[in-house]
Amino acid sequence: MAFKAYENDGSLMVEGDYEVICLKAREEVTRTTQKPVISFDFQVRSDVEQKYRRKHIFKSFYQDESGQWPEEKIGRLANALGIEKGREFELSE
Repeated sequence: MAFKAYENDGSLMVEGDYEVICLKAREEVTRTTQKPVISFDFQVRSDVEQKYRRKHIFKSFYQDESGQWPEEKIGRLANALGIEKGREFELSE
């Protein structure tokens, strides 16, 4: 099946570097399957001159089949948010 490209109306962000803040980070369960998920809600900072100001970016992490979180992926995200490498942290931070 062939697809056709459409003009990006701004709902998808163009690849690049953006300054964001983390509005929410919490462990919860999905509505439909009731499986554990760690959900993040980021927002592109509005006080910095950049494209997509105030746009929300959602990121979720799920447990694998054995019930383990993807610790390395979560740790990389934490480091990108300014938590120094090797430091333990709680989602509330």
